Amino acid sequence: SKKVEVLLLFYSPQHGITTVMRISSDLTRSRAVKVQVDVVHYQILEGENLSMFMIVQIVNLVFVCILFVDNVLLVFQYYLRYRKRGVLPPKYNTVVIVIDFVSVLLLISYAALVLPAKVDSSATTESVVGRLIDIEWDSENTTATQKSSLFVSNIQELLVTTSREDELDTLANYCMFFLLLRLIMATNIHPRLASLTGTLGRSLDDMWHTSLLVCLLMFCFAAIATWRFGDQHVQFADFSTSLQTQFEMLIGDFPDAWTDTMDLIVYTVLFMMVMFVLVLNFILAIVVEAYMSVREENAKCEIEMDFGTDVFYCFLAFFKRLYHGWPGNIGLILSLQGMNAKFSVGYDELALGKRGRIGLGKWDGLFGSYQSLASFFKHYSDFDFLQPCLPPQPEYMGVAREVEKRVAWLMGKNPPTLRNHLQCMTKTYIHRASMVPDRDAGWTSTNS
Repeated sequence: SKKVEVLLLFYSPQHGITTVMRISSDLTRSRAVKVQVDVVHYQILEGENLSMFMIVQIVNLVFVCILFVDNVLLVFQYYLRYRKRGVLPPKYNTVVIVIDFVSVLLLISYAALVLPAKVDSSATTESVVGRLIDIEWDSENTTATQKSSLFVSNIQELLVTTSREDELDTLANYCMFFLLLRLIMATNIHPRLASLTGTLGRSLDDMWHTSLLVCLLMFCFAAIATWRFGDQHVQFADFSTSLQTQFEMLIGDFPDAWTDTMDLIVYTVLFMMVMFVLVLNFILAIVVEAYMSVREENAKCEIEMDFGTDVFYCFLAFFKRLYHGWPGNIGLILSLQGMNAKFSVGYDELALGKRGRIGLGKWDGLFGSYQSLASFFKHYSDFDFLQPCLPPQPEYMGVAREVEKRVAWLMGKNPPTLRNHLQCMTKTYIHRASMVPDRDAGWTSTNS
């Protein structure tokens, strides 16, 4: 015989699981007999389990639709920006959008395929298992060939069903893989959480060339092991098995009796010296260097705080924007982009109306009202990194500082520091923003 195959069928009525075990052996190989054992399961869904599965899939489709609409709107915004300014979206954002659309396509495809299969799972299992039970093994009117044919045909139908179930599981595995990749990329939202994505991005080029070196060495060692030890050790019976054995050696699982022969000892020691001591430490050095560069960049960032604090202030700013009528983030950014030449942006700049002047009488500024602008300044003045920046001072300002020091000495106080000047400017802006315009009397306090 060149090939021997054994089929075993198990059915559990209590759990509704049908199991097919296939044991196949290939006797045509000259070096070693290859035995393969495949176990597949097919589980039916009915009653409460089917209802819960349907609810989960419906909720999943709702979130998929939200994700699809969000990405369509984002693509439309990038398209409008490209038409108006000729600016293409960043490559990272493009990759994220592509991954989102692929995830949407995979999730919708999985739901469209798995829902009919799970609804019909009970009827399919009942039909196949019922025909197997109905085979009259002790009947004299049916020949052994007919009985065997009926048994094999029903088993083949069950194998086809389990094969489709396995394909759906593979599709679900790809869905989870893309969702995991998207989750990892979503950590790029905060500098402290972006250590993983930042490290991978900075080490991508070096890791690519190192992976080529690793593949070359692994293939060479696998070819040597298959040629030299393939007829003696089952762990090196063929090229693919040798590659699997080498991977297990990297995690500390050495082949059986690797100390029996001097050739196998030399091969094992040489493989560990090259792949583990040298190559893996090269990869570790690349990752550490990339991580240190990301950490240095985060240390230079003046605006980021810890993740919890940033999330809190983001929600706080969102609710304040709705309550006080602040402009949207996109509109505010577009307005600030025309002020790149300024050292700081204050009340005078943000109070400018659409006609390029401070609105008197009828308000036409970026904010809804003077009170809205005052609340905006009061909120963001609490952050040290948003304090106004002073432009370079002329030489005569040294005389003014000297006068400040002498006056402070006469009054028994410390001279004002740069931070005191910035805080004073911020309080002035807030005070001016708390005033409302009066057509006859100029500016009037809102508290009067």
